[in-house]
Formats: sequence, structure tokens, C-alpha cells
Amino acid sequence: MLHARRHRGSFLAAGCIGKYHPIVFVEKLKSDATQLRAWLEALDYSVIDAGGNFPAIHKADKCLAQVKVVPATAA
Repeated sequence: MLHARRHRGSFLAAGCIGKYHPIVFVEKLKSDATQLRAWLEALDYSVIDAGGNFPAIHKADKCLAQVKVVPATAA
């Protein structure tokens, strides 16, 4: 969870995410991706693996039905 982050902004962001359920894009390289993924899933988000980043969309969000995950192909 975000309890390890003692910054006031992190707590405010966590409250907004829990209340308003925005679409969230996480850059894996600058975060503890495993911890954030578990936290978002606990808030009922669907987390989509997209290489170096992952978008997370709340399961109640109607746009989730429009998301299609297509595996990357080698160039």
C-alpha cells in the first residue's frame, strides 16, 4: 500500500483514487509496480500489463468494455 510513502500528496492522491476511480497510468520503472498493482486490484481496478507501464481502469468504468488487449508483435 501507499503507507510507505509519507508524502502528503500521496495520501491525497490515494483518497481521490479510492473515491473517484480515475483511469491510472503507472510507470513501472519509477515505482514498486508489484505493490501498486496489488493496491489497485484491492480497490477493484483491472490492471493491464503494457510493457514498461500499466494502465489501470476501475471495473465499474464503462470504458473498460471498450479496451482490447492485443499482444505486441515483433518488428
